This record gives sequence, structure tokens and C-alpha cells, in this order.
Amino acid sequence: MDLDYVVRQLNARKQRATYGAVAGIVGGLARGLMNGRPKSHEYSWVVAKSNGRPTGYTNGQIHPEPLPYFGSTDLSYQAL
Repeated sequence: MDLDYVVRQLNARKQRATYGAVAGIVGGLARGLMNGRPKSHEYSWVVAKSNGRPTGYTNGQIHPEPLPYFGSTDLSYQAL
């Protein structure tokens, strides 16, 4: 499973997930997971565990629907 697939699923479901949870699925480290990706509504579903917000995004770049997010222990392959 790759990052773009996971992000499409999160966006379609309007569901947030932590960087750690997504990194655990796609492989690799949470830090740098989104390098090279645009700061857009679609990618803003991947968020920091500490505050539930995507790192380095302005309010205008974050999807306007504020829904609960799934931490690293909550997101599983079955959810996607």
C-alpha cells in the first residue's frame, strides 16, 4: 500500500490519521513522510498526534471538516 492510496482513502472517508499510523502502513518513518507532497486539503488528513493538525499547514490549506482522527494504534489495514 502506498502513501497516495492511503491519503485517497482518508480523503474519501473524511478521516484523519496520524503521521505515525500512516507510516506504519506504508513503511518508513513518520518524520519526512509527507516530503515532496503539496500542502493541500487532500493531504491535510494526515496529522500530528500531539495536536491533530497537519504540520506546517495554514488554516486555508487544511480540509474544513474537523473530524476525529485515528492514532497509530487505531488505524489498521482493515480501515483502508
